[in-house]
Amino acid sequence: MVVYFRPNELDFYRLGFAVSKKVRTAVKKNRVRRLLREVCRLNPELFRPGFDYVLLGREGAEEASYWEIEADVREALRRGGPQ
Repeated sequence: MVVYFRPNELDFYRLGFAVSKKVRTAVKKNRVRRLLREVCRLNPELFRPGFDYVLLGREGAEEASYWEIEADVREALRRGGPQ
């Protein structure tokens, strides 16, 4: 999991989702995208207002459970998220 972020000068945050081409089929890509959206919906406290975020699902994410995806997002934000 990779998270990119950039300041947006707004009073709210915006989210974008992408999945690597190495996740082969559309069904698997859509599953990863749905899981990422669900993690963000259930954990709004992870994101700071005033930033745009892009969450990138990498190869291997198609086999991960919701809990593994959530842990990966939390870890990616903890390592490199906005302070």
